[in-house]
Amino acid sequence: MAGTILELGNNKYRFMVWCKSEYDNKRVRKSKVVTAKSKREADKKLAKFVTECEQKFSLGGSTMTFEQFSKKWIDEYAKPNLS
Repeated sequence: MAGTILELGNNKYRFMVWCKSEYDNKRVRKSKVVTAKSKREADKKLAKFVTECEQKFSLGGSTMTFEQFSKKWIDEYAKPNLS
Protein backbone atom coordinates (compact mmCIF):
# COMPACT_ATOMS: atom_id res chain seq x y z
CA MET A 1 0.00 0.00 0.00
CA ALA A 2 1.35 3.41 -0.92
CA GLY A 3 0.77 6.75 0.68
CA THR A 4 0.76 10.35 -0.46
CA ILE A 5 2.66 13.25 1.07
CA LEU A 6 1.47 16.84 0.78
CA GLU A 7 3.85 19.56 1.94
CA LEU A 8 1.95 22.16 3.98
CA GLY A 9 4.86 24.51 4.78
CA ASN A 10 6.64 25.27 8.06
CA ASN A 11 8.06 21.71 8.10
CA LYS A 12 4.55 20.20 8.20
CA TYR A 13 3.37 17.37 5.97
CA ARG A 14 0.00 15.69 5.50
CA PHE A 15 -0.01 11.93 4.89
CA MET A 16 -2.91 10.21 3.14
CA VAL A 17 -3.16 6.44 2.98
CA TRP A 18 -5.93 4.17 1.65
CA CYS A 19 -6.38 1.19 3.96
CA LYS A 20 -8.43 -1.87 3.05
CA SER A 21 -10.27 -3.54 5.88
CA GLU A 22 -10.44 -7.33 5.68
CA TYR A 23 -13.43 -7.24 8.05
CA ASP A 24 -15.88 -5.47 5.77
CA ASN A 25 -13.79 -5.25 2.56
CA LYS A 26 -14.13 -1.46 2.35
CA ARG A 27 -11.43 1.09 1.64
CA VAL A 28 -10.88 3.76 4.26
CA ARG A 29 -8.72 6.86 3.80
CA LYS A 30 -6.62 7.78 6.80
CA SER A 31 -4.71 11.05 7.07
CA LYS A 32 -2.27 12.51 9.53
CA VAL A 33 -0.34 15.80 9.83
CA VAL A 34 3.24 15.52 11.09
CA THR A 35 6.22 17.79 11.59
CA ALA A 36 9.47 16.74 9.91
CA LYS A 37 12.75 18.58 9.37
CA SER A 38 13.20 17.27 5.82
CA LYS A 39 11.43 15.43 3.01
CA ARG A 40 13.52 12.36 3.81
CA GLU A 41 12.36 12.36 7.43
CA ALA A 42 8.76 12.77 6.22
CA ASP A 43 9.22 9.74 3.93
CA LYS A 44 10.37 7.65 6.90
CA LYS A 45 7.40 8.77 8.99
CA LEU A 46 5.05 7.99 6.09
CA ALA A 47 6.44 4.44 5.86
CA LYS A 48 5.78 3.98 9.58
CA PHE A 49 2.23 5.38 9.21
CA VAL A 50 1.51 3.01 6.29
CA THR A 51 2.71 0.06 8.39
CA GLU A 52 0.49 1.11 11.30
CA CYS A 53 -2.53 1.38 8.98
CA GLU A 54 -1.86 -2.04 7.46
CA GLN A 55 -1.58 -3.68 10.88
CA LYS A 56 -4.65 -2.00 12.34
CA PHE A 57 -6.95 -2.57 9.38
CA SER A 58 -5.83 -6.13 8.75
CA LEU A 59 -7.49 -6.86 12.08
CA GLY A 60 -10.65 -5.02 11.06
CA GLY A 61 -9.97 -2.04 13.31
CA SER A 62 -8.78 -3.23 16.69
CA THR A 63 -10.30 -0.26 18.53
CA MET A 64 -13.78 -1.83 18.60
CA THR A 65 -14.73 -3.83 21.70
CA PHE A 66 -16.45 -7.18 21.42
CA GLU A 67 -19.66 -5.69 22.81
CA GLN A 68 -19.64 -2.95 20.16
CA PHE A 69 -18.86 -5.47 17.43
CA SER A 70 -21.63 -7.85 18.50
CA LYS A 71 -24.25 -5.06 18.58
CA LYS A 72 -23.15 -3.84 15.16
CA TRP A 73 -23.20 -7.39 13.78
CA ILE A 74 -26.71 -8.02 15.09
CA ASP A 75 -28.07 -4.72 13.74
CA GLU A 76 -26.32 -4.76 10.36
CA TYR A 77 -26.13 -8.46 9.53
CA ALA A 78 -28.23 -10.75 11.69
CA LYS A 79 -31.54 -8.85 11.73
CA PRO A 80 -31.63 -8.09 7.97
CA ASN A 81 -30.69 -11.68 7.11
CA LEU A 82 -33.02 -13.54 9.48
CA SER A 83 -35.26 -15.95 7.64
